[in-house]
Amino acid sequence: MKQVVILAFDGALASAITGIVDLFSMAGTSWNRIQNQQIERLFEVKIASPKGQSIQCINGIKMHAELSYQEIQYADLVVVPTIGAALLSVLQRTPELIIFLQYAQQQHFMIAANCTGNFFLAEAGILNGKQATTHWGFDTQACDFTANLYKFDNLKA
Repeated sequence: MKQVVILAFDGALASAITGIVDLFSMAGTSWNRIQNQQIERLFEVKIASPKGQSIQCINGIKMHAELSYQEIQYADLVVVPTIGAALLSVLQRTPELIIFLQYAQQQHFMIAANCTGNFFLAEAGILNGKQATTHWGFDTQACDFTANLYKFDNLKA
């Protein structure tokens, strides 16, 4: 079974966490259930936070974390959800996530981020010389914030 860890933090977008949990948790279950076949979960999904504490999402929902970033010894995939609160404030008050992402890269974990969660990857140096996407509304901030380290391609509807 593949190990997926969502790297939660205060100010995250709740649906960016729960959606990832639902997506990976239901893989290998829904279709099997419909077909009256044995359920075979493909992924074990956990939520981690800086110190293993509950986190408060931007909408006020509190979510329980199962472990701290430091307790993650292995993951097939780590996912950074969308930053819902003030971007720079969240980045500044969550250095543990940046440090963990650097560790995850050294350990060759697969790393993904959703929307503004990519700013954490950029801060960790993971996007150096690479392209990433984020919400088009952060176009100016991305340009100012990212300087010449990396380029964000913004998708506009």
